[in-house]
Amino acid sequence: MRIVVLVLVLPARLLWDALTALWHGAGRVLLRPLGRALLWLADTLLLTPLTWLYTWVLAPLGKAAAWLAVALLVWPWTGLWRYVIVPVARYGVAVPAVWLYTHVLTPLGRGLRWIGMALLAPAARGLATALARLFTVLVIVPLGSGWRYVLVPVVRYGLVVPVVWLYTHVLTPLGRGTAWVLTRLWQGTEWLLDQVWRGLAATGRGLGLAVAWLVVTLVVAPLSWTYRRILVPVGRELGDALAVAWRIALLRLPGGRAGAGVAGPDPARRTGLLGVPHPVHPGRPLPARFPVGPRSARRRRGGPGRPHGPRERTGNRAPGAPRRLAGTGRLPGRHTVRGTEGGPCAYSG
Repeated sequence: MRIVVLVLVLPARLLWDALTALWHGAGRVLLRPLGRALLWLADTLLLTPLTWLYTWVLAPLGKAAAWLAVALLVWPWTGLWRYVIVPVARYGVAVPAVWLYTHVLTPLGRGLRWIGMALLAPAARGLATALARLFTVLVIVPLGSGWRYVLVPVVRYGLVVPVVWLYTHVLTPLGRGTAWVLTRLWQGTEWLLDQVWRGLAATGRGLGLAVAWLVVTLVVAPLSWTYRRILVPVGRELGDALAVAWRIALLRLPGGRAGAGVAGPDPARRTGLLGVPHPVHPGRPLPARFPVGPRSARRRRGGPGRPHGPRERTGNRAPGAPRRLAGTGRLPGRHTVRGTEGGPCAYSG
């Protein structure tokens, strides 16, 4: 930390102090006298002449110009307004107008109002009554008589009565007859379309049944017969043949098992698909109870013939001795093969 202070802070502080001292010295020695000299020079050469010019030249010129403007522009218009326009307007217009309104127009208006109310109004009412009666006699009464005794009978007996009779005795029966005919035509058309639709529906049902019968007879029945009579037996026999071939291949491997060190299918899945293989000793011929063919496959599935499973040997066995399965050389419940050191068979249940 001290090294940082000595390297960075102390030189910066010394430089700042030197600049501060230089600034103060320059201000005392150079800047202040220079500022005072510039201020005196500006006051002597600029401010003093401008003050004298404003005081002794511009101010008198401004006052003279203002007095001249007032004398030439303000005073004439003020005198004209005060001594010419106002007296002329007052004594030449206003006073005569007031006198004319007070002493002439007001009495004239009152006289005209009295004449109108006392003479003209009754005359106007009488004239209006006479004109109304004349209009009634000359216009309203003839029009009313013409409407009542001419137009109404003509319209009633020349237009309304014939139209009503025509509507009642001609148009109404004609419309009802036309409606009845159209109703019967519509019912007949509807019945005909219904019969046609029923015929088309029956034809469609018949064609559908015929097509269904043809499909069942020509396609479904042959396919069903082929599947049931040909494909199923052939597939069953092929499966049996493959199962027997697989067992024979397993039995012919060295040691009667799938070979040591060779990874075969899953034993549980192979047992579920093909059954439990029967181990035999090397060199021993295939027993006669493993014939190859459809009949042997049916016997192994539990069909008619020899019962499924190894046959027990019953002759020449000592009492109490364990029973051995014929052709296998193994005891019931413990499946062993020679050469496996007494261990369980690889393909035993």
